[in-house]
Amino acid sequence: MVNSSSAWSDTQKAALVQQIVSGGLSLERACEEYGVSVEEIKDWVGVFRRSMRAALDRQLRSTLSLQGLEVEELARPEFSGELGALDVADLVQTIQLGRKDARITISHAGGHGYIWCSAGEIVDAEFGQLTAEAALFRLLSLEQGSVVADFGAFDRARRISTPTPQLLLEAATQRDRRVRALQRVGDPARVYAVASNVAARHARDLGPEELLVLSLFDGARSLQQVVTATELPEHEVLEIAAQFLDARMLFPAAAAPVPDSRAPSSVGTGSMAMSYRPSGGSPKPKRARPPLWVLASGAVVCSSLGAVTAIAYADALQRKLGDESAARELSLSAGSSASVSSLAGSSTGLSNTGLSNAALSNAASARALCPAGMALIRGGRFFMGSDSTHPALQYARPAHLVDVDSFCIGTREVTVQEYAQCVASGACEAAHQESDLGEGEHTVSSASRLHHDEQCNAGKPGRENDPINCVSHRQAASYCAFRQGRLASEAEWEFAARGADNRAYPWGNSPPTADHLNACGKECAHWHAEVGLSAELHGLMYEEDDGYAGTAPVGSYPLGATSDGVMDLIGNVFEWTADGLYAYDHQPRANPRGPADSGSFVIRGGNFNSGTPEFSNPSLRFPMAADSYSHGVGLRCAADPERSAGGLGR
Repeated sequence: MVNSSSAWSDTQKAALVQQIVSGGLSLERACEEYGVSVEEIKDWVGVFRRSMRAALDRQLRSTLSLQGLEVEELARPEFSGELGALDVADLVQTIQLGRKDARITISHAGGHGYIWCSAGEIVDAEFGQLTAEAALFRLLSLEQGSVVADFGAFDRARRISTPTPQLLLEAATQRDRRVRALQRVGDPARVYAVASNVAARHARDLGPEELLVLSLFDGARSLQQVVTATELPEHEVLEIAAQFLDARMLFPAAAAPVPDSRAPSSVGTGSMAMSYRPSGGSPKPKRARPPLWVLASGAVVCSSLGAVTAIAYADALQRKLGDESAARELSLSAGSSASVSSLAGSSTGLSNTGLSNAALSNAASARALCPAGMALIRGGRFFMGSDSTHPALQYARPAHLVDVDSFCIGTREVTVQEYAQCVASGACEAAHQESDLGEGEHTVSSASRLHHDEQCNAGKPGRENDPINCVSHRQAASYCAFRQGRLASEAEWEFAARGADNRAYPWGNSPPTADHLNACGKECAHWHAEVGLSAELHGLMYEEDDGYAGTAPVGSYPLGATSDGVMDLIGNVFEWTADGLYAYDHQPRANPRGPADSGSFVIRGGNFNSGTPEFSNPSLRFPMAADSYSHGVGLRCAADPERSAGGLGR
């Protein structure tokens, strides 16, 4: 049970609304079980409806664009909302996903702040006397006020060079530190004065920033006013104030007036209130949320029909909520849930566990239509392949439009333990204990072969949850058949990674880091040096240490998940597909397939040893001899969804 609605994320609110909309939870039960009021849910429904319409507009623009049409009213939208109903960080993530140019205006008590984005990346920010990153972090911490996002080109010089994902991670960390500091200092509206005799004893031990903060406690300023009077990060000022209180260097003075929590109607009215929302007790810390793409309200729809259906039910819910006598009895009929369940396949967001909320909202459809452990991927059209001239992507040319029907795909790679169950049943052959790359294997040094053979996972203690590797194409296909599934086609695999929004990577459009995948980083270079194979190191994917010189337990990188909750599509191990290599063409094709009787089959996804950035490109494809097996190649299963009465379609 959630005790305070102020601790709810926007995606949690959207998920609860979807439960009520679909008939899975009555309003009365929701209020009782989660400790929220009818009025709060009423506000959340409004946000849910706006996000659905925004998603519908976005999908309509995409459809029109494919037909060579543009609609100006849709091409230059403006988004607006209230802080508290949305999170500015979520809005920034959406802009980054779409690689949009935008200016976000945040109106807070006392003035306006601005965040400028170019091609989806944050380039500058201003808030009062604060500029660049200092302004950005203060703006991302606000919880009261209003937001307007204007989409279009803005001539703004870059003053922020840090990558946007890193900025959002830092902002989440600062937010957590701020909330923890507030638990120590209490009400930020309280006015403090300095106990001069105590402060004098500590003065020589204070740094310049601490002395600055101490000088601002003059018996007239509230704690929140001290925060806004400095250019220091909010959490640092609060932490310093907490230290002063612990040392009895401050004592309460007269109470300050409580600032108006409503958004200002004009610029320059009142003083900026610190971003603190009382909840009847100590504020509850929010877990740091990794930056994934979500709409500002945390709800995204997968189809125009699904969006219209959801809006219609949300409208009905809102009308019901307007009638207080009926509100407590609201529970939409079970027949509604089938229509709204079409949303589940691609509703995206982020839960407090750090996993994509789509994995949760997809569960109802997946349980009905897909085998256990698989996500339902709704069919659609996307650009398959790449026009890059890099040699690693020679088989990926050219980029071309492809239509894919709905399918199911494993949310994780098949593990050593899972494969062992198939072996124990007699349906699978044991995985190999060494690599055999077939033709050309003699060119590999004996030292290299020895060390890479050790990276075959079957039978190795402690690797039960690592991906199975060192299996041939036939062994991979046999396992999937044992699980009532099959290997994915190339088109299905790439569509699961790219999505209908044609994102650059499974997790979005931000470049790969050690938080997204298990590839070749600092740990990889260290391993090669340790075993004497530095000459075989061909670059690093990133400079950081991702924690695993070999394979990692499946699902170790939630930041790398797709919006449907599919993990480890890039890195860890390459994955066998069902298709033999075939040449692409420029024409749109429906469910393209390579030869099934080929002497080689395509592997996808890169592995833990990949050090070239192109190996993180979802369009990367290589043919591999069907009877070979490698420490760098494993598998993931797919399946055809069971058709519902209404059909799945695209």
